[in-house]
Amino acid sequence: MATRERRLHVALQDGFDDEPVLVRVDGEEVYRREAVRTDYRISLADSFDHPVPDDSVMLEVTLPRRGLSDSLRVDVGATPHVGISCVDGAIRWRPSSEPFGYV
Repeated sequence: MATRERRLHVALQDGFDDEPVLVRVDGEEVYRREAVRTDYRISLADSFDHPVPDDSVMLEVTLPRRGLSDSLRVDVGATPHVGISCVDGAIRWRPSSEPFGYV
C-alpha cells in the first residue's frame, strides 16, 4: 500500500526585518534565507512547502540575529498550514487547517 505524501506549508508572516531565518523540520534544515523582510501590505515575508513523512512533525524556527528560537509540534493531517510571526520579541505560531489568503 502506497503512503500518501503530506505537505507542510510554512508562511513567514509579520515581524521579519531584513534578517536571517532558519527553519528545521524534525531536526533537518529545510529553509535558510539571509534577508527575510515582511511586506506589511500583505503580512507576508516568505513561504514554502515541504514534504513530510509523518502526520506529526516538530517545526523549529531560529532568528539568529535576535537570539530567538522556538519549536512547535504540528499535526500535519489537521493543520498543514503554519504561520510564523515575530511579535513583541517572541515567536508566534498560527497553525491552520485552511490556506492563508494574501492579496
